[in-house]
Amino acid sequence: EIEAMAEEYGWTKDQTINELREMYDGYRFSAKNATGVYNPFSLVNAMGMKRIQKFWAASGSTTLLKTFVSHLDEDIVLYEGCTINQDTILTSDIVGGNPKTFLYQSGYLTIKGVDEDDYILGIPNREVRDALFSIIIPMINDNWTAEDATGSISKLRRRLNSADLPEAMDILKALIADVPYSNMSKKRQAMTQEERYRLVISTMLLGAGCEVVKEYQMAGGRIDIVAKNRFYIYVIELKLTKNGGLQAALDQLKDRQYAEAFKADGRPVIPLAIELEDNGKGMVAWEAPSIES
Repeated sequence: EIEAMAEEYGWTKDQTINELREMYDGYRFSAKNATGVYNPFSLVNAMGMKRIQKFWAASGSTTLLKTFVSHLDEDIVLYEGCTINQDTILTSDIVGGNPKTFLYQSGYLTIKGVDEDDYILGIPNREVRDALFSIIIPMINDNWTAEDATGSISKLRRRLNSADLPEAMDILKALIADVPYSNMSKKRQAMTQEERYRLVISTMLLGAGCEVVKEYQMAGGRIDIVAKNRFYIYVIELKLTKNGGLQAALDQLKDRQYAEAFKADGRPVIPLAIELEDNGKGMVAWEAPSIES
């Protein structure tokens, strides 16, 4: 079946296996076993149809998330790499527990590692990530349908994977444009405008498959967002127009040498300065300066 699928897409066998792995693999159910497990429902369907598609929603799990969505009034970025006690996973009720427990027990998070008595959790694969964010993004901005959200997020992922910054920034600009203030919970309404922008942008980047850290602490200061995918590391500084805008963001990236901290990683580092409109209307301008500048 893999050879037939590869022929269908014009891929090599290895490319096909990598696509299947990224889309459906990644579940772990034990801290002692590092072997990933594919979603059998999705993999069987994909092999039978010789097509890589998103079968997760058809399994009913997205419907389950919608019944719990009121409990997800928190920063979804915090759940990628979060920890949960091993005993909590075994004893908590899926409906009565906290959001981490629900997301784990319903398959939206899986075990990525272990830290003493805690499991480290994360989103298992791209199929689940897309299903999750088809719900999350319309929660943030009700101008977006689930189809709009997943399509745009998929495009953003591809552009970030290839460092096509003009296209990526156009997509990100559309995603964050004019997020209604009324959509924010009381906790989010209490945030500053820059904090709300940071939350929305980091959520979009996580949806696009990046490993995301907000307010990354380092010796020279605190970076607004660090987003890593398989190919690049994006070091992002945000500034409102009233706080100096694009030039202030560029100056901070250069003066504090934020990108230098990641050069040993091996992946190319791309600093990004983004200016944002003061009243929540979205992105005004962006620039990707060279590290040497």
